[in-house]
Amino acid sequence: MLSRPDPAVWAALAIGVAAPAAVAVQAPSGIRLVLVLAFVLVVPGTALLAWFPQGDGFVRAALTVVFGMALTAGSAALMLWTGFWQPLVGLVLLAVLSVGSLALRHSVPAEVTR
Repeated sequence: MLSRPDPAVWAALAIGVAAPAAVAVQAPSGIRLVLVLAFVLVVPGTALLAWFPQGDGFVRAALTVVFGMALTAGSAALMLWTGFWQPLVGLVLLAVLSVGSLALRHSVPAEVTR
């Protein structure tokens, strides 16, 4: 039986697609701000925590935000360190990895990941 994604995973998938798309097409700045902020706070952390067993709701929400910010800051630091400062490329790469991780996690049978 495949694991069933909860609504937070569906939201992370939607934001993971919408944020890079909004930045790429130069959507109005307010829309980009909200989508990119939601992306940073939710998507990478959700993708990482999807691979770990469920825990307390508040702790899981806090870890989602912390890991999301840490992964985003780490990717920015890596771009600065390598001299390849391309924020759109970094956002798209982080989105592809995050959405891909979420899709892979929820396509693997639940028995295999326990």
